[in-house]
Amino acid sequence: EVELASALYDLTAILQRIFNQKVIILIDEYDTPIISGFSKEYYEEIMNFMRVFLGRSLKDNVHLYKSVLI
Repeated sequence: EVELASALYDLTAILQRIFNQKVIILIDEYDTPIISGFSKEYYEEIMNFMRVFLGRSLKDNVHLYKSVLI
């Protein structure tokens, strides 16, 4: 779970190193796992994961140029 939570951050680091440019992240339907977690009773677990996943990937990511959540 820890590796999954940092996977997008790690990917941006790799892409920046390869292409020598900051990365743009586009995420579509980010709310789908949250809605599914709510309806299938694993809401707390998915929210904890998404906080780390999105927070690490989008908030303080030095490899990121821009991000869009749709």
